[in-house]
Amino acid sequence: DISGDVASNGVVSAKGTVTITGNVTGSSITVSGNSQVIGIQRAMANTLAREPLALSLLFSLAQSSNNASLIPQEFMSNDGSLRIGSGKTLVLSTGTFLVAGLALNSQGFLKTNGPVSLFVSGPMAINGGGDLNSQGKAGDLFIAVESTEPVLINGGALASLILYAPKSSLHLNGNAKVGGHLFTREAKAAGISLLIQAGMAPSPLAQMAQSTATANAGSSAEGNSKKAASLAVDLNPDSTFALREIFVFPNPAIGNQQPVLH
Repeated sequence: DISGDVASNGVVSAKGTVTITGNVTGSSITVSGNSQVIGIQRAMANTLAREPLALSLLFSLAQSSNNASLIPQEFMSNDGSLRIGSGKTLVLSTGTFLVAGLALNSQGFLKTNGPVSLFVSGPMAINGGGDLNSQGKAGDLFIAVESTEPVLINGGALASLILYAPKSSLHLNGNAKVGGHLFTREAKAAGISLLIQAGMAPSPLAQMAQSTATANAGSSAEGNSKKAASLAVDLNPDSTFALREIFVFPNPAIGNQQPVLH
């Protein structure tokens, strides 16, 4: 299930028994079988920027403040990838970490202690039973992926994060559950998978948190519905004052525009 909004520059397709509780925007929208969209369906193309944050700039900044040397060597492979094996737990404290790849195996845990930014230049895979910050706040784990390879979250895996992978497709398989915010080139969810969004009140209809799956080329979901979430994501707005995203219009970088922030 996807509970919340789905936005795509391409086709949005829901097959089988899928419930999307929010609004859906795409160049075309197909809902078949016993699937349903509770929100508003908008057939609109090219509503999203393909790369709103320049990956090259993000990774350049990450390189200059990289704390990957603080990761215990038992979790680092020879090629600079971060690999957490079965039964292993890695806790990352506040900082920026640049790695060549990320692999989290069954019953492996990656936890955060404060806000963590993880930059992955290569492949990313969370395998069945892997746990990626599921008991932490999604906002405490930002992962940017530079690779064009698919981001894989396989059956039984749990993840709570903000994922920015504008060049990659997201493959959510089996009964994997993901909480947070997702921006990918393409998103595919199959089987009894679940997407939930942090920072929203639970939906009375689905009895779970709302979800946003944002895809830049196309989105599809198929399989059976699932009505219960086990991720400890933030289900209510955070009242803590903090600097987050600020959107300004008109663009102050163009001409003599002088927007006023209130």
